[in-house]
Amino acid sequence: MLSNNISEKSVLKGKICHLLHDDGPGGGPTTVIKHINYYRKIYHVTFISGGRGRVHEFCKKENIPAYSLPINRIWKCLWGWIPLYYRLQKLRPDVLIVHGQWAAPLGALIGRLAGIKKILFISHWPSFYTDWDLYRVVRNHIVEAIPVAFCDKVVCISPGNLYQYQIRFPDHLDKLIHISNPYDISSLPTQEEAIATRHRLGWRDNLVHVVSVGRIATQKHLEWLLQSWVIVQKQVPEARLWIVGDGEESERMRALALKLKITDTCTFLGAQKNGIEFINASDLVAMSSLYEGHANIPMEAHACGKAIVANAVDGIRLSISDGVDGFLVPAADIDGFSEKLIRLCRSQELREEFGRAGLKNLKRFSLDKVMVKYSNLIQEFMDN
Repeated sequence: MLSNNISEKSVLKGKICHLLHDDGPGGGPTTVIKHINYYRKIYHVTFISGGRGRVHEFCKKENIPAYSLPINRIWKCLWGWIPLYYRLQKLRPDVLIVHGQWAAPLGALIGRLAGIKKILFISHWPSFYTDWDLYRVVRNHIVEAIPVAFCDKVVCISPGNLYQYQIRFPDHLDKLIHISNPYDISSLPTQEEAIATRHRLGWRDNLVHVVSVGRIATQKHLEWLLQSWVIVQKQVPEARLWIVGDGEESERMRALALKLKITDTCTFLGAQKNGIEFINASDLVAMSSLYEGHANIPMEAHACGKAIVANAVDGIRLSISDGVDGFLVPAADIDGFSEKLIRLCRSQELREEFGRAGLKNLKRFSLDKVMVKYSNLIQEFMDN
């Protein structure tokens, strides 16, 4: 903590700049906010992104310099690199931190061109999982290979991500490290907030409310959850499913819910500003993704003291201890997923047991434990 008698400006150790290609929806911007909030106590921090979203709102509130440039789409980068170059030239950060997909190759190349001495790549959104066709193979190689070649360190946020990068870039093993996403356990959601949200939403206490939060995209495979819900609603008539989020698959998933005849017990709430409010108000959480970097949703479920049923895939199984604070189910196992949901819907005692265990598990990813690893890495950059 900084002393009240010493101005913050006089003790900050150097300048770092965060670059994000799109300040939009999803867990990435949420994690970037945690990084910025932590670093601003130590360094002069600036933020650059395409678009204006939650990170810009946070920076404005906290008086942190933030700049929006035309880099939030691939085609915009054709000219967006020019203002990015001049902005980096003007800011002259000691360390440039590039987050995720297009910010990574663009930031690595333009950062070097602008004379930035140290660049850190945090691979929030692993591209290699989408090697589905020739276009994606080429695109993903560009997204990954350029920052691995030009950045000083590459942080993979799950062991599975790290393993894949090690396979793909054996000549750069010394650059590749694993550091998970952090969670700030100093400000956990409260039961009073949960009660207020349930009251606002009109959720009845004699029903069991299951919440799914996230972008409705191919990665999330919401159809698996909806198919599981066909079984759940027959076995547990008092169960209700609430889908929080939006995305390119929204219309298809809504149509599927109609086709499956589950709309009496399954409601799409659309995009919401704070998905964790719905997790906190729920009785349990469901997550049907096929892959993640290091998902925030399981940590948010633990923070709210909620049990969770999720697929046992990269970026999720890192956070959940199966049978202790949640259930892990093989991907696409509709019967297995529904069976675990039914078991938790029928047992408040088990839900509470898992919730307590989840709060303990969350301490592994506490902000201080995780961010000190990032800070040590950045300080090494500053010192060399």
